[in-house]
Amino acid sequence: MVARVRCSRIARKVATAGMAAVLLAGLVTPLSSQAAGRGKNARLNSSRPAAAAVNAGRFTIVSTSCNTTAGMPSTMVVQPGTTGSAQVTVTISPTTSIVRRYDGKSNCTELSANDKVQIWRVRQAPAIGAPGATAPATPTTPLTAARIQDFSIQVAYTEIVGVITAAIASTTTTTPTVQLTVTVVANKGPKTSAFKVAQIITIDAPATTSVSIGKTTETAANLQVGQIIRANGLSDSVTSIMFAPRALRVIALNGTANVAPASAADASDQ
Repeated sequence: MVARVRCSRIARKVATAGMAAVLLAGLVTPLSSQAAGRGKNARLNSSRPAAAAVNAGRFTIVSTSCNTTAGMPSTMVVQPGTTGSAQVTVTISPTTSIVRRYDGKSNCTELSANDKVQIWRVRQAPAIGAPGATAPATPTTPLTAARIQDFSIQVAYTEIVGVITAAIASTTTTTPTVQLTVTVVANKGPKTSAFKVAQIITIDAPATTSVSIGKTTETAANLQVGQIIRANGLSDSVTSIMFAPRALRVIALNGTANVAPASAADASDQ
């Protein structure tokens, strides 16, 4: 009888251990699958800095000095997010990777004062007495950038209100486009918008882009000089271009650059 009880207890322990192993396997398998599935994202993020670079953090550019001589380094002065904080001198070597907000290739000449940037510094030589360690950096230690990402060059889906001053149709490509010259009269998020009020920008839109005019819907090919439009699209603050706007709406059939629409309200309505 005692032997049977012992056997029964042992059987229950074995069964419990078996179930635990199954549950553990069920937890581990999805994690392994996730790890394997990162391959796609890894290809998308192939421009990310190598392990030899160290994330130094986000900064605001104070000034830049770009050397246009091939093979020669450039410099810029940056400071952490808070105004009045210690400034840091950054060396931009010929091998430094500079990209825009969405990883588009850039260069030193596109970097401007007040731009918000992320900097990865070149890993420093091991500190004395600490083999393989990275020498500590103080807030004011000059650094050499391995990679710089400027978040101010491109802003996702900037929304503006502007007056059309020119509309040129292009048929030089397989997809007809309309190039609009627009004077900005209002923007959404003045501090973060790619375009400022009174700035003249270009909107490149496929001719078939849908345009709302009151209760009717037309295409970008029908837009005319003098109309006030609301536009929403991926924008490049350096070239002053809005690419392939995802939304266009005519809010007035005739206006001038001095007309102030219901200002921020017009620019911020979704």
